[in-house]
Amino acid sequence: MRKKSPVNDQSVFLTALVFINDHIETFSYPPSVREIGLATGYTSSSSAQKIVDALRRQKLIYIDSGIARGMRISENGYAAIKEIMQENA
Repeated sequence: MRKKSPVNDQSVFLTALVFINDHIETFSYPPSVREIGLATGYTSSSSAQKIVDALRRQKLIYIDSGIARGMRISENGYAAIKEIMQENA
């Protein structure tokens, strides 16, 4: 059975956002698109890219074009992470 597209799955976006934050805190650089896909259960690079694009459209992350792994979490992204952490506390 194939997984549904991640395009409209808010829980996938939030999982990816927390993963990106954790990766940056652990390694001091953002994960690759492929790593984001694997962390959210998607092995397809196109599905992983859709997740990243959706996070960017929602203004939860910034993408610095021309820079490898040029991904940063926005203030909105940090606010969403804080909200998730408070809900899970």
